[in-house]
Amino acid sequence: MNEVSSTPAYKELVYKILNWREEGRRRELSAIRKGAISQTEFYAYPYIIPYAQNPERDDERIALLRVAAIIAEFANVPQAEAELRKHTLGLWARQVAMARSDIRGSDTVIENRLTYIHTQPLEQAILTIRRIFQIASSNKTACPAIDYVNLLHTFLRWGKGVSQTSKQSRLRILRDYYSFVPQTSELNKSLEQTDHED
Repeated sequence: MNEVSSTPAYKELVYKILNWREEGRRRELSAIRKGAISQTEFYAYPYIIPYAQNPERDDERIALLRVAAIIAEFANVPQAEAELRKHTLGLWARQVAMARSDIRGSDTVIENRLTYIHTQPLEQAILTIRRIFQIASSNKTACPAIDYVNLLHTFLRWGKGVSQTSKQSRLRILRDYYSFVPQTSELNKSLEQTDHED
C-alpha cells in the first residue's frame, strides 16, 4: 500500500537542497543555481519541476526555480534551527540590517530594498530578496540564519497582489521587518549558529 506524504512537496524540496548543500553535491547544486534566470532555468527542471503541484502555472514554477537557486547558491546563509524557524523573511531581513549596522553604523540599504517589495511582480520581488542574500552573505562575521521553508512559502503565495492571501503575503514582509524588536540573546543565537557552521 502506498502511503502519501503529509509533508508539502515544496518543504521536501527545500530539505533536499539543504541536504545536498551539506553533502557537497556540486553537480545537482550547479544545475539548481541555473534556475535563477529564465535563460538557463531548464537545467534545473529535472530537480525542481517534480515538486511543482501544477508545473503549467508560471508563478509556481518561477517561485520554485528562483528560490531553489537562492538556497543552492547561498550556502553560507544557514537554515534556522527549530527554535528560530518562527522568524519570517521580514524578521530575517531585519536581522541582516542589524548585523550590518553593527559594523557600518546606521544601515538603510535593506530597508530601501524592501520599501516597495509589496508592489513588485514575483520575479522582481525574488530578485530583491536575492540582493539581500548577497548583502547578508558578504558579511563574513555575521550572517543570520533564515527559515528557507518560509522563504519559499512566501513566494508561492505571492500572487498578483489582488487577492487577500496575496496582499497579506506581500505586506507581511514589511510588517515583520518593522515590528521586529529582537532580544539581544535572539540575535546572538542566530549569529552564533552561523559561527558554529564555519
